[in-house]
Amino acid sequence: MDILHDNYSSFRYVGVQAISALQPLAVVGSALYGTKVHPATFEPECDAYAYTSDSGSNTTHFDAYTIGSSTASVSTIFRTLAIQQGGAEGLGDYTLEFYKNITNQPFSTNGKICDNMPRLFNTSVSAAPYLPVGVVGNVTAQDPFFPGGKTWEGVQGVRIDTAFIERNYLDCKMFAGYSGTRGGD
Repeated sequence: MDILHDNYSSFRYVGVQAISALQPLAVVGSALYGTKVHPATFEPECDAYAYTSDSGSNTTHFDAYTIGSSTASVSTIFRTLAIQQGGAEGLGDYTLEFYKNITNQPFSTNGKICDNMPRLFNTSVSAAPYLPVGVVGNVTAQDPFFPGGKTWEGVQGVRIDTAFIERNYLDCKMFAGYSGTRGGD
């Protein structure tokens, strides 16, 4: 997203989010960036890495239900890619450096107020025995996250827990010339 119109500075656009209805301050706080926030419940609650009961320990699922809906607005199912010793070799088509770059862009929706939340990839929560694991699966998004609904198959990602430092409500102009952070290399 080129919110500074300099064809260089990197930002993530976060137009729509689902945030736990049990966290009203987070719902209001995220909306201040211009994001359309939908209070939601999640299945499994507070565990995006829960294994599916019928697929063993290599498949996880996650569903988000916006308040008032009995149908999941977002539904995911991911299976673990082959894991090689050392962890990072089994991440699929993308490197850990790629994931670091895309997840560590400041985000904004209105182009005025930014959130800078660099994720740290070198802490105890992402080290052995919790090394990053490549995953592949399907993601389905319905209204209000994708008008008319859509399913993407063969989506690749990384299952990792990261520590982070959040700097809230910053003037986006302070990120002029910013092209990403490596987040804890």
